[in-house]
Amino acid sequence: MKPQPLAVIMKSPLSRALIAIAIFAAHLASAQPSAFTYQGRLQDRGNPANGAYDIAFSLYDQDVGGGSLGPSLTNYAVGVSNGLFAVALDFGATNFSGADLWLDIVVRTNGSPDFAVLNPRQKITSSPYAVTAMNLSGSIASDKIAGAYTNPVSFSNPGNSLAGDGSALTGLNAGNLSSGIVPVVRGGTGAALTAQARANLGAAARGVNSDITGLSALTTPLTVAQGGSGAQTAAGALANLGAASLTASNTFAGVNFLSNAANLFSGTFIGDGSGLTGLSGANLTNGMVSVADGGTGAGTPADARASLGAAASGSNSDITVLSGLATPLSIAQGGSGAQTAAGALSNFGGASLSASNTFAGVNVLSNGANLFSGAFVGDGSGLTGLNLVGDGSRLTNLNAASLAGGVLPNAQLAGTYSATLTFGNPSNSFFGAFAGNGSGLTNVNAATLGGLTAASFWQLGGNTGTSPGPNFLGTTDGHALELKTTGGVAINTNNPGGKALSVNGGIGITSANTLEFGSDVPGKQQNAGKIGYQTLTAGSLDIIGAGTNSTSRAIKFWAEAGATFNGTGTNPVLTVVNTVDETTSLTFAAPYTTWQVGQNKPPDNRNAFDSFFVYQLTAATSRLLITSDGRVGLNTNNPIYPLHMGNGAYCTAGGQWTSVSDRNAKEAFTAVQPREILEKVAALPITEWRYKAETNGARHLGPMAQDFHAAFGLGESDRAIGTLDANGVTLAAIQGLNQLVAEKEARIHELEARTQALEERLKALEVRR
Repeated sequence: MKPQPLAVIMKSPLSRALIAIAIFAAHLASAQPSAFTYQGRLQDRGNPANGAYDIAFSLYDQDVGGGSLGPSLTNYAVGVSNGLFAVALDFGATNFSGADLWLDIVVRTNGSPDFAVLNPRQKITSSPYAVTAMNLSGSIASDKIAGAYTNPVSFSNPGNSLAGDGSALTGLNAGNLSSGIVPVVRGGTGAALTAQARANLGAAARGVNSDITGLSALTTPLTVAQGGSGAQTAAGALANLGAASLTASNTFAGVNFLSNAANLFSGTFIGDGSGLTGLSGANLTNGMVSVADGGTGAGTPADARASLGAAASGSNSDITVLSGLATPLSIAQGGSGAQTAAGALSNFGGASLSASNTFAGVNVLSNGANLFSGAFVGDGSGLTGLNLVGDGSRLTNLNAASLAGGVLPNAQLAGTYSATLTFGNPSNSFFGAFAGNGSGLTNVNAATLGGLTAASFWQLGGNTGTSPGPNFLGTTDGHALELKTTGGVAINTNNPGGKALSVNGGIGITSANTLEFGSDVPGKQQNAGKIGYQTLTAGSLDIIGAGTNSTSRAIKFWAEAGATFNGTGTNPVLTVVNTVDETTSLTFAAPYTTWQVGQNKPPDNRNAFDSFFVYQLTAATSRLLITSDGRVGLNTNNPIYPLHMGNGAYCTAGGQWTSVSDRNAKEAFTAVQPREILEKVAALPITEWRYKAETNGARHLGPMAQDFHAAFGLGESDRAIGTLDANGVTLAAIQGLNQLVAEKEARIHELEARTQALEERLKALEVRR
């Protein structure tokens, strides 16, 4: 199959580039019958495109709008050389049914976020439709079968149907006919025409018709002869009966349904009426309905009331229940009362019980306005809300918790009370003596406590002091506290000495307003630790001072447990030891930011054991982290390379610097012209040189940053060249060089073809000679 070219010119509204496309349908491969090859020529800004492009293809059933068919095929990084490219497309065999189809094409520079739509859509040529011939199935449309067929054609499906003129058909067998009407042969007893057939049937009806066993497909009613044996089927009998009347007496032994709602019946129904449903007493117009239990019944409510009245005036033993009464019913005075307790209560209403009565059951008098005269007698343990008014002297087993009012007499408040008693009235007065725990008492008059005088107590407003001499305020046991009248305060010692405050003899405040630590500890140098305005005594055990050992306003620490300042020789200037927490750090606070420098497990990575970190508290971020195996992280708390930047750049273990080049980290993509880049590279000065700081004389080769920036405008300044920029320029120049080589090769091929044509013409001329 020879490829069919189609040349079109498309304009991209996004890139403003003219793109010429040529479509070639290649031979269909047997292993992939629905695929075909698409070849095109791509121009960018009027020049043949070169480089990598993303090209997407979609199949549509209309040149504008319409719906897409099959998948959208995107070919990434399609190589375009001198404007030429080729891709394989496969939309599936089912989409090529013979209808017109169009290709929708979009293209973008590899790495650009947006596609440029190429308009108009390109109509598919006939070559890809050869796919249909390999996948034919089902029926062929009638308009596709025409003309004369000289070879035999076999239609073996028994479901085939032929339409049209069959006069030329021969060898027909009437026994194979399953439907339709066949005219009676003219030579027979019938007729070929309908009118003649009717005449024959008429003659048959007047004679013997035993051979006429069925008449089907009649369009008008057929009357069965009176002397005949009737209809052959029940349906036929119903048709013959039509709307006839049954005037004589008839018996129907089967079940008969008279479903017409307009049916009317005269006379009297006789027999069992238990199967009748939907009967309504409202439809009774006469007669009597008897009330059960021998009553005489009544046809109307008034008659029923009259009957009940007669029953009430006589014997009413048969009336046992009257339910659903709408108005009160009076029970006869001589009757036995109501049948239920609820009925009796209803009958009693507001009646009074004037005689003595006994109620054996539980009786609830729930009305709060109940009044009782006389005296209650018996067990009153269940009474609540008692108000001690009236005579309740005969009540027993009363619960004091149920008392809601009244005053208990004094005689009832006596004895011993084990429960807590609260007397909340501040006006309460108590006489006698209290015994037991009085911790909850308040506002106690001190004059009543143990007979002590007010001068023996410390008062809120102060005292005039204790008597001079050996008197003091404090304790006399092993943990002494003494406040001396001489001015000293001693804690855990009975001899504050000359100190204003002495704690255990080792910590204190001297009369010179100096705070001392451990100055009296045996075996330690005097003045081992002091804070104050005084002169420190020099000694071999002194480690650090805020100045020289004889300087005022000094701070001196006794060298104990590893904390040292301003060491000498090989001693460290500062050592911080933390034996409690796993992280040891120093915090430096400033007005604008706070830094934490420490070792082991920084705040943002508690798994970084044995690491050194510089952590910015205000930003909650590790700015520097050095792991125990030598990995260094800048602005990252988890370095996985020897040098790892927070922006993703890193230096490998082999010493190779790797820059960030993730597409997701970039934006503002712009296509470049490789030929222009090649020309700038060719004009870029390249020299050999060495760095001034490298005194070992090492030499280097490359351009100056100023020249590079002037030529390409890349980077942040003209004093440095980024590795990615240099690599990008190199790759673009290689593409431009490849374009130039491709053009030269095309020109060489063209010249070779012309040379070969000239040689052939020359040979032809020589032959003619």
